[in-house]
Formats: sequence, C-alpha cells, structure tokens
Amino acid sequence: MVSMSAFPVLIGIGIDYAIQFHNRIDEEFAKGGSPVQAVIETVSHVSIPVMIALIITGMGFVSLLTSSVPMTRDFGLLCLIGLFLCYLSALFVGVTLLYIVEKRGRRAKMAGAPAAKDTLIGEIIGSVADFSIKRWHVVLVAALFLSLAGIYADTLVEVDTDFKNYVPQDLPPLVDFRHMSDIFGGIDTLDLVVQADDITDPDTLIWMEEFCAYLQRSRDAIRGYDSIARLVAQAAGGEIPQDRTRIRELIDAIPASSKEKLLDGHDTAIIKLNVGQTLTNLGAEGTDRLIKEIDKDVAWNPPPPDVSVRETGNAVVMTTVIGALTQGRTEMTLLGLFLIFAVLLVIYRDLIKALLPVLPMLVVIGWMGGVMYIGDLKYTPLTATLGALILGVGSEYAIIMMERFYEELGRIGEPMEALMVTSRRIGSALIASGLTTVSGFAALISSPFLITNNFGTVTVLAIVFALLTTFTVFVVLMYRMEIRRSAVDNAKYELIKALKLIAGGG
Repeated sequence: MVSMSAFPVLIGIGIDYAIQFHNRIDEEFAKGGSPVQAVIETVSHVSIPVMIALIITGMGFVSLLTSSVPMTRDFGLLCLIGLFLCYLSALFVGVTLLYIVEKRGRRAKMAGAPAAKDTLIGEIIGSVADFSIKRWHVVLVAALFLSLAGIYADTLVEVDTDFKNYVPQDLPPLVDFRHMSDIFGGIDTLDLVVQADDITDPDTLIWMEEFCAYLQRSRDAIRGYDSIARLVAQAAGGEIPQDRTRIRELIDAIPASSKEKLLDGHDTAIIKLNVGQTLTNLGAEGTDRLIKEIDKDVAWNPPPPDVSVRETGNAVVMTTVIGALTQGRTEMTLLGLFLIFAVLLVIYRDLIKALLPVLPMLVVIGWMGGVMYIGDLKYTPLTATLGALILGVGSEYAIIMMERFYEELGRIGEPMEALMVTSRRIGSALIASGLTTVSGFAALISSPFLITNNFGTVTVLAIVFALLTTFTVFVVLMYRMEIRRSAVDNAKYELIKALKLIAGGG
C-alpha cells in the first residue's frame, strides 16, 4: 500500500519538472530567435535550478531511509529513484520534443508575450507578492503564530497502527470479524517469553506460577493466564514438584495441542496473559503504559539467575511501531531539515540562499500539524513521512523562484522590481507545477484504502500550503533578507570570527 503511493507522487513531480523547462523554452521561443539558441538558453538557465530542486527533494526522501519502519524506507527509496528518472525525462525527452515541434513549425508563432491566462495568473501572483511585502509584519506574525499553534497541536495527534483501519471498512471479511467480536467478545493477550538453560527447573516453574498469580491479583487488566508452569501444577494436583525428573514426566504426559503453544524444547516457554478486550479499550497509550508496568513488575520480582524474561506479541509490536512513527517522524523531519540546509549551503556558499527555502517549509510543517489535529486525522506509516515530504517537495518551488529572482536581480539590480518580474514570469509556471503535483497526490484520495486516502488528503493540503507560503512568506523573507544582506553578512563574519577565537583559546 505504501509503495504504490509513490507512483502518483512521481507523476506529479515529473510533470512539475517538465513544466519548468516548458515555461522557459516558451519564453525563449517567443523572443523570435532560433530554436537551437532557445534550447541552449533554456537548458543553461533551468537545468541547474531544477537539478538543485531535485537534490533538495532527494534529501527529504533520504531522511526517510533512517526510519525503523520498513515500508517507510521502501517508499523513500522508490521516490529517490523515481526523482532522478523524472529529471532525465524532463531534460532530454521533454526539451527535445519541444525543439522538434518548434523546428517543424507546428507551433503557433507568438508575437512576444505569453498567453493571456499566464499573464493574468502572473499579475495575480505579483499582486499577492506586493501585498505581502507591504504588510510583511502581519504576514510573518500570522504565519509564525499559526505554525507554533500547529506544532503544539501536532503533539496531540494520535498514531494508528491497527492494520484493520487501513483497509476498506466495508470489506466483507472485516465486517464479519467486527460483528463476531461485538457478539462474542475477544481475547487479547500479552506474551512473556521466558528463556533459561532448562525451563523444567523447579525454581523457574515456581517463579513463573507465582509471578503470574501476582499479576492477576495486582493488575485489573490481567484476567487470567496460561503457562507450562500452570499445566504442570494442575497435572501434579495443585503444586509444582521439586523433582526435575517428575516435572519432565508430567510435561511429557501433557497433550501436544496444549503443550506446544506454551513450550519450545526445554529452554523457552511462553506465558500468555489474558487481558480480554482491555487492549482494545485502553488504546495505544494505555497499552503502552500496561506493558511498561509489567516490565517494572518483572524488575521488582525478578526470575531466578540465568533466566531472562521479555514481553512480546502483537501489542508490544504495536507500541514499538507507534514509538517508531512518533519519535521517528520527528527525527526524519529534523534530519531532512539539516540535510537540505547543509546541501544548499555547500551549493550556494551563501547563508541567505541556504536559509530561504527551508524557513517557509517549517511554517508549512507547523500548519499541517494543526490540520491533522483539526481534521481528526491519525499518523500512519505513510502520513508519518509528511514532514520530510514537505521539506523535499515544497522547497522546490522556493528554490526555482529564488533562482529566477537572483537572475533578474543581476539583470535589473533593484530587488523589488526583480521580485515583481520574477512573480509575473514564473508565477503561472509554479502554479501549474503545483497543480500537477496536487493532481498526482489527489489520485491517492480515490483509493479505497484509508491509509492511502488520508495520505493523499494531507499531502494535497501540504502542497497547497507550500505554494501559498512561496508567494507570501517566502517572498517577504527573500526581499527583507536581500535588502539587509550587508547586515547578515556582517553578522556571519562576526560569528565566524568569534568561533575562531573560541577555538584558538581552547
């Protein structure tokens, strides 16, 4: 289910790359020059920015490879391979086809300006950017406030690891299963694996029986238990014999159907703690607390020397996955943030250019935490990748706009005018790119599998928010930081100087 979700994602991103080349080559064709020169200008001005965007998107997916959840790692790896192929396709196949069409005269010759629709969208984007810069205090404060509120709300979002919630809820076997559970109830178990050189040792069996009896008395959630120690005690008339030979005789006499599920050879045994439907009623957090309390009981009432006890079973696996998704998604996001910033710093050797694409995406990550909470959505192995995905995919729009801004700034020399020209010329292309990416993710919404459906929903919103911040928060930060570049450079110089002094003094 998770790997299948990568293909609509790559369709959106692949078309996104193609649109960037298409938009620029249209501009060059409209100038009236030769098609060869138009291709050269397009490749020289677009291939590097899109490659940088590819690398940054890849860094977001690289962070997914650190996940302890295998399906998350597979998703990241598949997206990494697909990104590279999408770029090659847009650069070589897309540009070549556009060149052939233009050379053969199948395109309508343009007088010089882009299509009216593109002009209208560009003017709207320019107006939004102009308004944001004039009201920059309000824009930044509102974005920061909503982001901080969303980050807090994100800590309240639950994690769903029940695979039954991932599949279509009207699936006949699932409906029958839940119907039978409602009528007859269910029996959940927590399993304890006991390992020793010889499980048939009387001290080990006596400890198992006494410990289980203690758990049943002290823990309301424990309604009963099954163990090889209990079967031996029942076979012996109520008490476990002190003679090891006698114990083995009793074990050999126990029916295989009862014995095999509780004993593996003479060195491993399973204790099954019957908790009824407690795990279902407690939920993930309550189950995790119960597991930790039992671990404390084992530490307080330890087994004999050279005997190990550890918990296992579906409930323990569930809580482990929850931990991997909750803590792991934060780690993946932070790692993605660091990788993207580090790569941008290496590429540009400019602190402002390295920071600019990252900061708006942090805002989007905060907003999405609020959306998850308000929409009563839960984290799954797919939605847990959201932070890294936003950093990777969302940063692309900021990088492409930043590259064009600095190209125009070098030609014009005035930041505000360069920003307006940038917004008008590539605003429509960025909107088209964003909409194609949204369409790719939106295909996931039609999936009957809720895990895929929810992932499509939240990712569509994330891309929309990424576009919104690109034309508002990002342009404000880019403009304000550029007009204060000297102050930023001086601060960077003083920081480096201070670090050198500290290092020299140490």
